[in-house]
Formats: sequence, structure tokens, C-alpha cells
Amino acid sequence: MKNKLKKLREKRNTLMDEMDGLLAACEDGDETRAFTEDEQKRFGEIENEIRALDEQITAIETRDALEQDTPADDTDPATVEQRTIDEQNFLSFCRGETRALNVADNSNGRIRSIIKCRTAKAAGRQL
Repeated sequence: MKNKLKKLREKRNTLMDEMDGLLAACEDGDETRAFTEDEQKRFGEIENEIRALDEQITAIETRDALEQDTPADDTDPATVEQRTIDEQNFLSFCRGETRALNVADNSNGRIRSIIKCRTAKAAGRQL
């Protein structure tokens, strides 16, 4: 891609030089004349070519920038497996299939018993 980008920039610079030449031809010393019909046509063609090249250059630069920002590969089996286990545990907790019974073990079981009671009441059971 870098080689193509370099060629596109070189072509753009060549076109810019040609455009400068057309403008310089209209300015001889102190006098300025209008473009001839052929010069006006060529100037428009060059302008369109430069705009098209600018779009290509911008697209390549954007693609290169995105390539540098590629996220790290998280396909390590151990990482994926642990993430899957954590997600399953979280979802079962959210659905009420599991409870957080190991909360505040140092509070003589008060918080744990409150959680058990609320979970049991939600399930329609008495403790």
C-alpha cells in the first residue's frame, strides 16, 4: 500500500505542476490573460483528476490508520474459555438461578441471611 500511495502522490504532484504551468502561461509579466478554450478544458480535467487522486489517497491513509489501530487478538483458548465461564455465571446470577452467598462473611452472616431470605421470598418459599 505504501508503494501505491507514493505513486498516487507523485502523479498528483505532476498534475499540480502542469496546473501551475497553465496558470503561469496566462500571466506574462504585468499582463494577465484569460484561459483559452483548450487551456480551460485541460485545467478542469486536471482539477478532476487531482480530486479523484485525493479521494484515493485519503482512503488508503484511512485504511492504514485503521490497520495500526487493530485490537489485540483475544483468541487465546484459556482467555476465551474463562470469559465464557464468567459470562455464563453472570447471566445465571441475573436470571436468579444462582445467588451471591459468599457476601460479607465477616458480618456474622447477617447480610448472607438477608440475601437468602429475599431470594427465598422471591421464589415463594419460607425460611
